[in-house]
Amino acid sequence: MSLYVEIQKHAKTSSGEVDLFKALQKSFKTFADVMNVHGTKYQMKFNNPLDITEEISCEIADLLIFVYDENEARFTYLQNKKAYSSTYLPNGEISIPLRQHYLLGNFPIIKAKNKSIFIPSTIFSGRILDSIGSLGVFYTDSLGLINMDYSIMNLMHTTELYTNLDYSSNKPKKFLFNGIPLNTRKIKGYLEIESCPDLVYFEQSIKALKIGEPIVASSPYISDYVLSLVEDAIRNNECEFSSVDDILKLRQKLSISRSQDINAIIASKDLPNFKLAVINVKKN
Repeated sequence: MSLYVEIQKHAKTSSGEVDLFKALQKSFKTFADVMNVHGTKYQMKFNNPLDITEEISCEIADLLIFVYDENEARFTYLQNKKAYSSTYLPNGEISIPLRQHYLLGNFPIIKAKNKSIFIPSTIFSGRILDSIGSLGVFYTDSLGLINMDYSIMNLMHTTELYTNLDYSSNKPKKFLFNGIPLNTRKIKGYLEIESCPDLVYFEQSIKALKIGEPIVASSPYISDYVLSLVEDAIRNNECEFSSVDDILKLRQKLSISRSQDINAIIASKDLPNFKLAVINVKKN
């Protein structure tokens, strides 16, 4: 079943934003691994761009989506919003807290606020593709059903005066997509779609690996982190699509080894010495 069909089973158009992205997570179970990273547990800290002496705290996203095929793997952090206006048009104006937009759209160096959570500080700043940070807006479509548009967060530009920007406030500002709808661009050999008007196009783009940051051997630190995160989520029954064996096979295919258990790294407080080995796989 498609995302569009599946999400109708798990939520209603009257559902709130949290219930909607949880419904979206359940709808992915046939082709992607999706983790719920919403809330205080996954709060990140980064410097206020207007005052570097001040740290801003913000949840990293709502969902972490991980998808792959035989040759490539991608991941994206998706922040969801709900359009409450009945006149909302796909990829239209939507309110987003500045801190959420800055985190996923301006790619700062980060650190986890929760000491029990480990995340590479350069996971955003060292990106290859901007679609590592994504925005999905739920809306009621012309059939009266739940739908969602998609945009690269970096392509959402504020429509308000820059003099009114306050990153320390959680008060949302109005943003509008400023890219080319349904345009697929090529960056460093990777395809990336700028926006999708609905869940049908979004699903097609996710499956075609046109959304998200590539998992690559040339960036083993980040790649190992994401693969380890997904592997641990599978072991904890937080992801339903892949098996642990699937991830191990993917590691071998992409030449990314797992250095050691992330929790053990945190417990040892030896993060600066977290080094990764890359497996050299002989290709036939």
